[in-house]
Amino acid sequence: MLFTIAWDDCSAHLSLDDMALKERIERFLGLELTPGAGEDEAEITVRRTAGGWAFESPIGPRGVTREDDAAFLLFELLALEFGKRTRRPVVHAGAFMVDGGAVLYLGDRQQGKSSLTFAAWRRGHAILGDDRIALVIEDGAVRSLPKCMKLRLDDSLPRAEWRSLVPEHGAFVGTLKGDSRWILSRRLPGVLDSQDAVPVRAVAVLRRIDAGPTHIDEVAATEALADTLPMATVGENTPLDVLRFLKPHAPGGRIRRLNVAPGDIERGVELLVNL
Repeated sequence: MLFTIAWDDCSAHLSLDDMALKERIERFLGLELTPGAGEDEAEITVRRTAGGWAFESPIGPRGVTREDDAAFLLFELLALEFGKRTRRPVVHAGAFMVDGGAVLYLGDRQQGKSSLTFAAWRRGHAILGDDRIALVIEDGAVRSLPKCMKLRLDDSLPRAEWRSLVPEHGAFVGTLKGDSRWILSRRLPGVLDSQDAVPVRAVAVLRRIDAGPTHIDEVAATEALADTLPMATVGENTPLDVLRFLKPHAPGGRIRRLNVAPGDIERGVELLVNL
């Protein structure tokens, strides 16, 4: 059956014959799938097979055997589609709320965005997302792509302890290409709707360091932009639009950089809160 899933200024079409998987998409992403029009073509096709689930998508065919892994893959494929289709710039970033505004921290993979976001959520801050954030240029605001927060499983933290942090219905463990992640629902308390646009309160560039204390320094906004643009799509905007977006948060032409040391995520959250 063909479905349409819409977010902000774009939509994607999905062919899906597993209604349990459909319900899971709606429950975890917080978006409704509506029956698609007959003339629409599916960008993603998922078929239930005797051995699991078969996927056809722009990144090619793939099969999985576990429902958790099928949900994980489908969430990732939908986020890729929204990232391609939106006219807004999308950056690798996490964001959480402080005093009615969003603190945005931009960073490449494995710099600690998800850990910071999860730590902020546990401290009671509402979160937007941990991985892909869209810039609402005209309003100086941000909104999250409809992606679930996903955390790398830490062998030092027993699975039972992870489970104790979130209700059973609000998380699952999915694996893709041997990479296991803890996937958290966007419908958990304290996770903002991905349709919500929130004004930006502060911006930082995130960097993981190997030694020394977690601290903040400053870099030129142009340097921050040069580091960020390779990790971003600019939609119908230009790199200069992104620079203008950052400018109000770069006094003296400089942007704060959060340097996070191993095991010091909580200190990182404190520094972001006080930006």
